[in-house]
Amino acid sequence: MHSPSSNYSQSQATSVQSKSFEHDVAYSDDEDEDGDGVGVAAAEMKAARAAWRSRKACANRDAATGSVAESRGESTTNSSFCLSKDIGSAFKTSVVEPTSSSNNSQPHKHNNSNSNNNGIEQQGSSFSRSTLSDEYSLERFDNSAADQKSKSNEQGIRRIHNDASRQLKKRNFDVAVSLFSDIVRIHSKSFGEWHPRVSSALHNLSIAKLQAGDLDGSIEAVEDALEKRRLSLGEESPKVVETLVQMGIILAAREEWDDALEVLGEALEIKEDINGSDNLEVAKIINNIGCVHYESGSYDEAALSYQEALEIQEALLDEEEFIGPEFLCMSSTLCNMAFIFIEKQRYRKAIDKLEDALTIQQGLLDEGHNLLLGTLDNIAFCHLREKNYDNAIKYYKRLLKAQKLSLGSDHIDVSDTLIKIAKVYLKLVQFEKAHKILTAVMKFHEKYLGREDRRAIRTRALANSVHHHLHSCPSVRDALIIGLRKQGMRNPITNKRLEFQFLGELSQEYNIVQWEIKRPVNSSKMSGQRISFA
Repeated sequence: MHSPSSNYSQSQATSVQSKSFEHDVAYSDDEDEDGDGVGVAAAEMKAARAAWRSRKACANRDAATGSVAESRGESTTNSSFCLSKDIGSAFKTSVVEPTSSSNNSQPHKHNNSNSNNNGIEQQGSSFSRSTLSDEYSLERFDNSAADQKSKSNEQGIRRIHNDASRQLKKRNFDVAVSLFSDIVRIHSKSFGEWHPRVSSALHNLSIAKLQAGDLDGSIEAVEDALEKRRLSLGEESPKVVETLVQMGIILAAREEWDDALEVLGEALEIKEDINGSDNLEVAKIINNIGCVHYESGSYDEAALSYQEALEIQEALLDEEEFIGPEFLCMSSTLCNMAFIFIEKQRYRKAIDKLEDALTIQQGLLDEGHNLLLGTLDNIAFCHLREKNYDNAIKYYKRLLKAQKLSLGSDHIDVSDTLIKIAKVYLKLVQFEKAHKILTAVMKFHEKYLGREDRRAIRTRALANSVHHHLHSCPSVRDALIIGLRKQGMRNPITNKRLEFQFLGELSQEYNIVQWEIKRPVNSSKMSGQRISFA
């Protein structure tokens, strides 16, 4: 068995150095394709024409690249490579010194009457203007190297993105934030500050910083992303809606409730204009608005929002043959409604919503997913409050099994669930079963946490109190109540165990605060934004 702390250990990620990605344009020098050499005069004219073409080609290419880049919000820096600055080195390969010959003489004057070529003659060699243009044009660039480099750059960014996502999933937040920051810098250098890929990278960075608990850094990144997306994509872009939703989530985490509601309201208005009101994305935003109301304590307003979101989700679900992953948000809405019922102590209604949510989660999530584990925990608690102890034990045991499969038998969460099961047995005055479980948990805590750990101290105190009742002599009335309850007699209508309350309650010594199970810590489930490749 491993120490429980081993389950929380974070693996160290290999540092990834960011590389600058530049745009290069491959080119090839013009060469004498005939291989018989050219004279000085022809070479000089070739050089003059080549220089002019090079300057013109560079100007046209820069203008075209600049206009395209501006339309896309890109930077034109380093986007093209001009040959004019290296024209001298280019000519070195094309100019061939004249060969000494007895026939070597000054170039003949051009004779319009005797020549159909209307060209330039030297040493018996004739070049028409069209041939010169075709052979020695500097437009014949080879772009394969640039294409290959661009592909390699994209693969490098993809590797950094995948590594950052893995580190975030492993909760190695510092490493993940660093890697997502690298992507922002790379894109800013390659495309310019206002390019859509930069805003996407900032959006991802805001998610990573939010999960890392850096609320100031998160709001700064998402505000930057929103500004860039609005300017580069337009006010009504779906990407703008995504960033508004992310901003609303961050503002809610900062407990800036009014600002969060305002931002989410803006996102909802844009989304409804784009897709209409009967849309899953619209339902997600309405659910998030309900979450803000819930977290701020406005339960009635939250319930109205959840109900509105659920009606949209149910209507869309009726049109489907099966439940797809996109309906996982519906389980979140159901859980959120259940949390309101728990706050109002309406446990039966809460159970109904939670069981509906559980049905969806079981079809879409792994058995050990945190969302599913939380739902099982809440269902068990609600059954406990309804004094339906058998169902409470049933769901706690389901939770225990899922935790062992996903976390391992030596995880601290497993011991917490065992304690809850023991406390339900105490409600059933089955002290022997409760004491057996608590003794095992006490040994586990003392072994892995130490005798002086708070958890170990509390478990030891609880086990000792149960041990005391096992060996004490109860009053006649208490003994009668305990004996009847142990029989497990049930109400034939409700099928609940009878507590024989007509005999009165057990003595105060049995109503120990330590034996009570605390309500699960529930926070509303907002539909967040996924990290996507920028």
